[in-house]
Amino acid sequence: MMINYSLENAPLQKELYAEEVGNTAAFLASPLASAVTGATVYVDNGLNAMGVGVDSPAFGGLDIPKDK
Repeated sequence: MMINYSLENAPLQKELYAEEVGNTAAFLASPLASAVTGATVYVDNGLNAMGVGVDSPAFGGLDIPKDK
């Protein structure tokens, strides 16, 4: 369900491959990232920047509490 949600809602609407996660890990372990500290690096086609409402149809049928 979340994979389909990501494909439809991420800014980069493409599949995310394990190789892309591995490439990021290789970069972070390399000298190229020697000055990178205390950073969270998301490898998710930009989905982390979009936000998700609990009333999203992607969560239909789930028992998610909502404020009344």
